[in-house]
Amino acid sequence: MKTMRSLFLVLLAALLVLPAGAQISSEQSRESNAALANMRRIELLHYLLPLLLTKSQLNELLPAIERARDKVKQVQTLENKDLKMYQDEITAALKRGVEHGEMPAATLRGKIRGLLNAFEIRRQIATGENFDLVNEVIQRTWNAGQKKAAAGTLDPALFNLQSAEGKEIDDEAKLQLFVREVLLDDAAYGVLVELAKHAKN
Repeated sequence: MKTMRSLFLVLLAALLVLPAGAQISSEQSRESNAALANMRRIELLHYLLPLLLTKSQLNELLPAIERARDKVKQVQTLENKDLKMYQDEITAALKRGVEHGEMPAATLRGKIRGLLNAFEIRRQIATGENFDLVNEVIQRTWNAGQKKAAAGTLDPALFNLQSAEGKEIDDEAKLQLFVREVLLDDAAYGVLVELAKHAKN
């Protein structure tokens, strides 16, 4: 799915992949990352400000997003643990391949594919659970106008708003997309925290 978040990730990758011989200092890298982060925050404000969320609504929403972020960290911890299990085997296979021209074993490649598939399933489950956490708060605390406004902020140039049949998806489906792509964006939590500091009751 084409989203603004994916466009920012592509831009970040482009900055990291430099021509042969080119160098970038750690300070320049930090400055570039900070600039990209602020650009992403600007984009998120475009989606969040029209909702006119109150302080009480934001204070209800933030704990749900915190729990979702914790779940993401748990998944990352599990993945890191799984990766360490194969690190020595993969490193040895790379060494034999580069230094001796030995083809990677089919069994190892099978293990890697199985591991990546397991990662994908685990992430899909976590994404679904995180959506449920945040969506429950939205359904309970946002009014109809705010839900409609959220659905209306999605730009068809950046989001796929078409169903499998080629028709435009309804507002309920757009709101679900808003939750996944905006509220569960890595940078959204920080923006929401700042908005809560200045929001009216």
